Amino acid sequence: MKILESNLLEADVVELTLYNPSQASKGWVIGETAEVLEDNGAFYLKQNDLFEEVTFSNLSLAKAANNNNPQIVCCVICYKNDASIAVRFMYLRADYPEAINLYLDSSSIKAISLASGVNANYKSAINWFTQQFFLKYKQQPKMQNIGMFCELYATALGDSFKIIGQKFVAKVIKNDKYWYINSVTPLQRAPEMLTVFYGSHQLIEYKPEDLTNTPQQQRLLDQHTKEHGSYFQLWLKYSETHWQQSSRIAKSAGYLSYSKCEATSNEKIRYGFMLGDNPINTFLDNYKAELEALGERFSLDSLELQVALDAPDYLTGIESSFDFKTKQSKQPNFLSELSISNGTLEATLTKRPPKSGVIYISLNGIQVQQQRKMLAFDLLRQGNNPLPQIKHILEGMQPPELRPKRIKALSPKAKKRFKGPPTPQQEKALKIALNTPDIALIIGPPGTGKTQVISALQQRIAEEGDKFGTAIQHQILLTSYQHDAVSNVVSRAGVFGLPAIKVGGREKSNNSNSGISHWRDERAEKLSHEVEGQLDHFPAYKLFQSINDNILAIRLSRKPEQLKNKLLQLKHKLNDWQIDYGFNIEAATLDEIEQLITRFEILPSLDLSFQHRSFLYRKVRAIRTNFESYADDGLYRAEDLLKILKSHSVTSVFSKTLQQLLNTKSSASDYIMVKEELLEALQEPYMLPDERYITDKEVTHLESLQTNLEQQLVNDPVLGQLHFRKKYIDTLKNQPGMVERSISEYVTVLGATCQQAAGNKMVSLKSVEQSSSITFDSVIVDEAARANPLDLMIPMAMARSRIVLVGDHKQLPHMLEPRVEKELQDDNEIEVTQTELLKQSLFERLYHDLTKFEKEGGATKRVVMLDTQFRMHPLLGDFHSKEFYESSGLPAVKAGLKEKDFPLDVPGYKNKLATWINVDQSKGRMGSRNGSKYRECEAEVIADEAEKILNERPDLSVGIITFYAAQRDVIQELMVKKGVLRKSFSEYSPVEGYDLLENGDERFRVGSVDAFQGKEFDVVLLSTVRHWKKPKKLTLDQVNQQLGFLRIINRINVAMSRQKRLLIVVGDKSLACDELASSIEIEEGNKQQLLPGFNAFYQLCKGDYGNVRE
Repeated sequence: MKILESNLLEADVVELTLYNPSQASKGWVIGETAEVLEDNGAFYLKQNDLFEEVTFSNLSLAKAANNNNPQIVCCVICYKNDASIAVRFMYLRADYPEAINLYLDSSSIKAISLASGVNANYKSAINWFTQQFFLKYKQQPKMQNIGMFCELYATALGDSFKIIGQKFVAKVIKNDKYWYINSVTPLQRAPEMLTVFYGSHQLIEYKPEDLTNTPQQQRLLDQHTKEHGSYFQLWLKYSETHWQQSSRIAKSAGYLSYSKCEATSNEKIRYGFMLGDNPINTFLDNYKAELEALGERFSLDSLELQVALDAPDYLTGIESSFDFKTKQSKQPNFLSELSISNGTLEATLTKRPPKSGVIYISLNGIQVQQQRKMLAFDLLRQGNNPLPQIKHILEGMQPPELRPKRIKALSPKAKKRFKGPPTPQQEKALKIALNTPDIALIIGPPGTGKTQVISALQQRIAEEGDKFGTAIQHQILLTSYQHDAVSNVVSRAGVFGLPAIKVGGREKSNNSNSGISHWRDERAEKLSHEVEGQLDHFPAYKLFQSINDNILAIRLSRKPEQLKNKLLQLKHKLNDWQIDYGFNIEAATLDEIEQLITRFEILPSLDLSFQHRSFLYRKVRAIRTNFESYADDGLYRAEDLLKILKSHSVTSVFSKTLQQLLNTKSSASDYIMVKEELLEALQEPYMLPDERYITDKEVTHLESLQTNLEQQLVNDPVLGQLHFRKKYIDTLKNQPGMVERSISEYVTVLGATCQQAAGNKMVSLKSVEQSSSITFDSVIVDEAARANPLDLMIPMAMARSRIVLVGDHKQLPHMLEPRVEKELQDDNEIEVTQTELLKQSLFERLYHDLTKFEKEGGATKRVVMLDTQFRMHPLLGDFHSKEFYESSGLPAVKAGLKEKDFPLDVPGYKNKLATWINVDQSKGRMGSRNGSKYRECEAEVIADEAEKILNERPDLSVGIITFYAAQRDVIQELMVKKGVLRKSFSEYSPVEGYDLLENGDERFRVGSVDAFQGKEFDVVLLSTVRHWKKPKKLTLDQVNQQLGFLRIINRINVAMSRQKRLLIVVGDKSLACDELASSIEIEEGNKQQLLPGFNAFYQLCKGDYGNVRE
């Protein structure tokens, strides 16, 4: 600390006369502190081990140094000469020989970065802080004391104090038993009375692992997992079983050897492999048998095959272990679009196959996925990820408390990310997400604006990073469980004017970065109107563009006559550029243009049509060039050719020479040269596709001309600015690849699925050697409750500052592999309680654990639920809240919009928001197709109702939801017949007019519940398919047998929350009976409603705004 350059000292400079002047030559140090002491009326100066009597006349200093004065004075030597030393001084309240340890955590380092203006790390932060705040004070021969000036709020250290430095103030706060540097701000005023603490002060880096990896914490964790079981071990068993099953299936099928294959298509890489009927049948039979033993069905379309020169180790050796040491081809050659006929397997490949080789079931995809999962799994389990305390949280154990952050929830720009003022819970969600020391959960019931919260959160994270000088490039990962979910949230993401980009994607998908395309189009359109409108007032710019177009045409021209005309046009435009607008062009440039024009005056080839060229060619060859033939009809033929040459402007240049020969009555031999010239000119020159008449040197001259003209424009303050903006717009429109590459280098937000977050494309973009080195400042997971825990661990292991999980465990959960779950149970690998734990999403598990931590006294808030929905009519919202959230102890979800915001004017349903169309069993029974249920009579009613609403109200969107894939297929076929959907191969899509609303929103969709999470429509029709017949004895098994997974509350929640104005349930009203609304005890102390939602909705239909139609 350079205290002489601070404002802490008094303005007076006091000269101290040395009693022994020779002492002035000793090592008194200018700029360091010294003490002025008094003893029996004499004053002494002390600095380190130097001590000398002094005299001075300054009464203030004399009074302060007097032993009877309680004040302490601190002097600083400011200069010295042969006889005296000058000092400046300041009054102190007290000084204490007490060493203080100051801890620097990530927030401390950010505060120092903000103050210093550099992106600090721990080492540079210590150096800067030491220079600004520490000074030598009361040095002892064997002790190097460090002093710091402190401003106290009480007579002794309380919970906070300030350190006053040369130009800054550092606020220090106490958390638990540690002192932390909390903030660093510029020094606005000089404090009046300071206290000095001196001693061996230390600045210590504080990292989360310093607490979480202590022996005591490890003992607690070991004890906890011993008593409650290890969450990690449970999922390790699941993952290992999944891999071994897949390996076993592939091994049971074996492989097919071939020695002959033939290409079967000229349009794509498609081959036929001659294998023979018996080998193919054996291969498929073995595969089917293993699948059926696991309870799965065989489908040729789902068969994933691979071709290679040799069979992989897992087919030729022992059963593949879980360490993934099996060698795989670096670029697997997959087979798709399979067909089998007469012993030949025909397929489309990713590259040409070897002439002979093997075909086998591919495990490449699952192996890559498992490798990514296990890498993240091990990092988290061992605490080697950037947030090591996550290990404790995942095991259900409260981690040690860390110092809380104090980041503001909202900024002006973050507020603009909301469609209206943010609700208190939305603001709270931002506060918790920004200030969590590790993980935050945002529960987002349907329609509560979670996407807006995610958007505002990105904005605030980026602003905070930018404020502290942190590199924000590629620092936010936005991820979800599948590609569509990522695309959906990425399309509405981005900060600092740049969009988010999606990294990785499905094979054969060209839409991985449609967000960038949308951003380019939107930005180009917005700027074009403004810039082009201004350029219309500058004719010089139009001429500049015309000259550039002219030069481009010259460079591309392949016809000599066109080339000459374009050169002449260029010459005239350059004259206009100089005369009309006063711009200069170098004489040498104009000379080069003239030379070009001259070169093309005599054309190397005549620009003629094929017919005229052929006709003229015959006439030229007929010219007589020897004496005998010329004497016969040579003159006549020459005169005939002359007339033809004069009749065409392109050939008239050759008529002059021929005319001269005729005028001078030349001999036959004189015609030889002109005949050869004409034949050469008529010969069509052969040019390669990339060849032009203009040479490379001439192209360079033209480019120099363009550069010169552009520079003249740029020099104009108005035109120059408009020109660069126009070039920017042209780049956006015409160079999508370059724009995407450029944006990819600078964006803050990257989107990827949980798996693709560790993919090769992400490794390349993050410029790291391997996926284990990928980290992000913040990881935000949308639809987190739907992600498989092992997949979810991949992005979680990458977060350095925070993990934000956004989802809703009351909606659709993650999907398990039924065959894996069954094998674990059959082999007694897991208990019943562990089976339930597998079914529970990681999001739900964390919700229960984190709320438990808070109830047990944890100071850190990590969970928040959004409680205001903006989707549904308030009455529909109230029904939905009570049935699916309040019933399980969660807060009520309020309506954010008024009833008047939802006009009840759907044709046939006026003043209605809830309708049950009863289709009882007398109208048709339920059927089964490929293991899925359907009911055609219900499908017909739904198709008729949907068609009527769609045709009468083109401004309304309609969604048809069913719980079963077979019912979905039946409804889709009916909508095809009605002309609403079209079918292409196995895909259904709306016909034009039924696809989009005027605002671009989706207008019509038919699908299962899984396809509707995150979607919303004005009107929703829900097909139930099932019915209820009262059994003699009501048991849970009876209920499950009749209703199947119709009774899963998560699916019903999603199905009954997609509508804005009107929900129509179509099905047997027996599902709404009071019996199914009751609860049954499934285990001691745990009751479960038999069929949630339907009875309550039926009661709503019987009310003033509802309708029951028989």
